[in-house]
Amino acid sequence: MCSIMGAIAGISGIMGTFASASAQSQSISAQNRANEYNAIAAQNNATLSAQQAQDSRDRAKEDAKMKGMEVAKVMGTQKTRYNASGVELAGSAEQVIGDTAFWGEYDKNTIINNGEKEAWGYEMQQTNYLNQANMYRASKQNNSVFGSILSGMTNVGMGLATTYRNA
Repeated sequence: MCSIMGAIAGISGIMGTFASASAQSQSISAQNRANEYNAIAAQNNATLSAQQAQDSRDRAKEDAKMKGMEVAKVMGTQKTRYNASGVELAGSAEQVIGDTAFWGEYDKNTIINNGEKEAWGYEMQQTNYLNQANMYRASKQNNSVFGSILSGMTNVGMGLATTYRNA
């Protein structure tokens, strides 16, 4: 009678081990799918950040070009007014035009520099997203059902051994 009860307990333990392993396998699989989804989302965000960085640079170049055209127009207007007023383009008039050119170039460089700083921020964001994607992929778990079954079977075997030893 004791051996029948021990056998039933052993079979029950084996069935429980397989049920537990199946549930663990499903849980790990769901977690791995979630991690892969999150990795893909982070990868896509990294791509968008790279595009934003390039857009920042392109806009800065275009804005600097427009600033150069604006400054050239102002300098042309200055020269025209000086000539119309009979002022020679020498001395202080020449210095005013030179200052306009200098500050126009300064503004263009500031525009480019600000665009580079903005692009750098997006590139750091891109790096963070890529690192995040790598972390999600690295955290995918191995489907260790075999380990669960082996552990469960060991526990069942030890339980049966104890049952038979005490009988």
